[in-house]
Amino acid sequence: MPVLKLGSALKAFASAMVIALFSIVIFTASAQATHLQHWVRISGSMWILDSETWSSDETGTKSFGPAWRTVPLTSTYYGEGCVGGEVKGQVRVTFPYVSTTWVLATVRGLLYEGVSCSTTDLDGQGQQDVWIPLNQSRTVSFRVWNDDEGGDFIDFSVTIRNGF
Repeated sequence: MPVLKLGSALKAFASAMVIALFSIVIFTASAQATHLQHWVRISGSMWILDSETWSSDETGTKSFGPAWRTVPLTSTYYGEGCVGGEVKGQVRVTFPYVSTTWVLATVRGLLYEGVSCSTTDLDGQGQQDVWIPLNQSRTVSFRVWNDDEGGDFIDFSVTIRNGF
């Protein structure tokens, strides 16, 4: 009988060691994943239309970047432009996932319309996600309409390069 107890104890010990080793491997892999960093280059433009009812529409192209960033999981890039003194566009690029060879970029376009370029009255927004492999670029383009007050819109175009 003592042999069975020793055998059971050895099995329990071996199982505990396997679980502990597996936990260390998983913890190390997730700790490394949270510290991955990539150099990304962000650039682009927004074509803004300020629709006017009493006079001609006002338009303009506002460029942003190029900006190099080291992106871990918490990085955010901001770009802004305004036309007609009242329609403001803002682009926000975040990186919710970073691996050894890929980054996931979330590109948000925001349209504000108010009495000045300092307005915080958000009237429209759009978003696109894009996966970017290492040493390549991707461009996302989309339109955001003024959902509250009519014909204003912004065409966003954002190019992101993952690596040099």
